[in-house]
Amino acid sequence: MPLARRKWGSSADASPSVPLTERNGGKPQTAWGAWVVIAAFVAILGAFALAVTKYREAGDVATAMGSITGVIGALVGAYFGIRGTTLAQSKSMEVLAKQLKPDGAHSAGPAETAADPAEPEPTRSPPRAGG
Repeated sequence: MPLARRKWGSSADASPSVPLTERNGGKPQTAWGAWVVIAAFVAILGAFALAVTKYREAGDVATAMGSITGVIGALVGAYFGIRGTTLAQSKSMEVLAKQLKPDGAHSAGPAETAADPAEPEPTRSPPRAGG
C-alpha cells in the first residue's frame, strides 16, 4: 500500500499510538510523522548537495551542515513532541469520557469506593524524625 494512502487507527491496525477520536469524526488519521521524517531527509540531502557544490573544503561543508541539521532536527523533534502531547491528551479525554456516564454521573473508581467523597479525610500530622 502506498505511503500516502496508509491510514492508521483502523480496526485492522490496532495501533494504540494513533487513536480514533471524536475530534476527527472517527476517521483514520494519515501517517504525517513519516512524511515529516522524509521531508527532513530530503532537506538535509538537498542542503548537503548545495554545500558540496559551493564549498571545496571539508571543514566548510561540515560547518554548513552542522547548523542546517541542527535546525531541521529541532523542528522534527518539536513536531513529534507536540504530536505526542496531543495524542496523550486525546487518549486521556477518551478515558475520561468512558468514565462519565451519559447522564453526567461519575462512575466510581477504586479510590472512590473506599471513602465517601463528600466527607473530607481527617488531617494527619507528619511523622516525626527520630521518634
